[in-house]
Amino acid sequence: MWPRLQITVNPNTYIKDPESSDLGQKILTTGIELMDELGFEVFTFKKLAERCGTTEASVYRYFESKHQMLLYLINRYWAGMEDQLAFAVANIDSAAERLSRAVKEADFTLAYKIAEQKTKAGSANNDWEISETRALEASNMARDFETLSEAEKELFDGGESSLFMVNARETAFISAEIKRLETIIKNRQAALKANQALGLLAP
Repeated sequence: MWPRLQITVNPNTYIKDPESSDLGQKILTTGIELMDELGFEVFTFKKLAERCGTTEASVYRYFESKHQMLLYLINRYWAGMEDQLAFAVANIDSAAERLSRAVKEADFTLAYKIAEQKTKAGSANNDWEISETRALEASNMARDFETLSEAEKELFDGGESSLFMVNARETAFISAEIKRLETIIKNRQAALKANQALGLLAP
């Protein structure tokens, strides 16, 4: 669940304060995960509600739209950053030292975020490469089963095979073809996630 920190967020960015309930906090954390997973354009409150195990109407009690929710998250992030900087320099008397500490704190946070995104990009790229290999293996297997199926039909036409064997080969080929299509879809999804993750590193 979202940590219960006393961070002041602009009340114009929500209908009901999501920090005020467990469901609201679950909507926030799950919303962030889903936006990251699907991308903002594909993200919807219906999908969010399904992932949270609640109704779409419940989500709309907190935010009027996904754009308002995104605005809330951005506002909360910067409000949290402001509080973090204020805490870091609270007991420092020198203005110059306070400024220096604030800059270091901001640099550390930025470096952490960059490292986090690089790790995410690396993981997404690795998943993409694995799915690429599996898609290739599935394609080769489907091609092999297709060859066997065609060969079995020729044997049947020549009276050297049975209808049972022809149907068995055909069924195996269809199963392999379905598997090939599934791996292609997964590969494209992995490629999309990898591109999204790499895009987060763009200047």
